[in-house]
Amino acid sequence: MTDESEAYRKRPIYGTDFSKPLSQLIENIRNEIVQARGHIADIIFGYPAWKERVEHVEGLLSCGLVALCVSNEEVIKHEIAAGDAAFGKSLLFRPRGIGTDSCAGCFVCGTGKIGAGYEILDNVAAFVASKEEGEEIVSWFFDGRARLDYRPSEPNWIQVKVGACKKHVPNLEQLYNASSVYGRLRKKDVADAIQPAAK
Repeated sequence: MTDESEAYRKRPIYGTDFSKPLSQLIENIRNEIVQARGHIADIIFGYPAWKERVEHVEGLLSCGLVALCVSNEEVIKHEIAAGDAAFGKSLLFRPRGIGTDSCAGCFVCGTGKIGAGYEILDNVAAFVASKEEGEEIVSWFFDGRARLDYRPSEPNWIQVKVGACKKHVPNLEQLYNASSVYGRLRKKDVADAIQPAAK
C-alpha cells in the first residue's frame, strides 16, 4: 500500500467505510447491484412497453455481479491467508446463526454442563469440513465445552455446537461474528470470545 492510497482511505470521496475488509466492501457493492437489478425487473414488468429499452441493463448488471464474484473469491483467499499468517490457521466453520440446542455447557463458564449429558442453551451450530477438523475445533474449547455432532449415517453433515448461558450470550455473539465473515474459525477467535468474561 502506498502512502497516497493510505491517505485516501482515511478520507474517501464517496464515503466508503475502509474499516471493513475489502471482500466485505465488494460484497456490499454486489448487494447494491442485486437491488438495482431488481428495480430494473420491476420496471420491465411494470412498463412492458419499455422492456426493450431497459432489459439490456439488467444483463449488464448480471455480468457485473459475476465479475465481482470471481474477483472477490481471490480477495477472500488472500485475506484468509493473511489472517492465518498473522493469527494462526483457520478451519472451516460455517455458522447457521444463534439459536438454541443441546450443548456441553456454556463455553465461557461451564454452566449447564451435566456429566455426559447436554442442556438446552443459546448456541451456535456450525458446519465443519470433516470429523477430524471438527474434533480439532472442539479441542480449542476448554474442558469439553463444545461438542461434535457427527453421525456415521450422515458423514457430510457434520457440525460443531457451542452453547452459552444467558450471561455469556454476548460472548457467543462475538464468536459468531468472528466466524461469520469467512465461515472459518481460529483458536484465537475462541480465546478472544472467552476473554471479555475474565475482565
